Amino acid sequence: MVPSAVTDETKAEFANGEGTEENPFMIQTLDQLDDVRNNLDANYELGNDIDASDTSGWNNAEGFVPIGDDDSPFTGTFDGKGHNITGLHIDRPDESVVGMFGLIGDEGKVHDLRLEDLSINGIILLVD
Repeated sequence: MVPSAVTDETKAEFANGEGTEENPFMIQTLDQLDDVRNNLDANYELGNDIDASDTSGWNNAEGFVPIGDDDSPFTGTFDGKGHNITGLHIDRPDESVVGMFGLIGDEGKVHDLRLEDLSINGIILLVD
């Protein structure tokens, strides 16, 4: 079953897949990675390493917009398949839900992903 947020238009943006658990969307480019925020309840798989260093110039130098937030957490799955995302840049010093994934909901799962040479600036919250 395709998650409700997935449309035919969105499917075309990913390398392949349907966003289901059995047939996750395949992410092979930085733009496809950025599109994950448009389907927070879908399933994803990283198909190769991604150089995210271009994000330093995105959004008036604020960089990558975190995937998921307080109002809409990421509730899908993201399997990195052991691949690397390198050079991700986020500069949002006044925001508290900051990271590649800003907020992952109870149903969400991210695994087997390596992040290298990151530049992340935001408010750190300690949770008991």
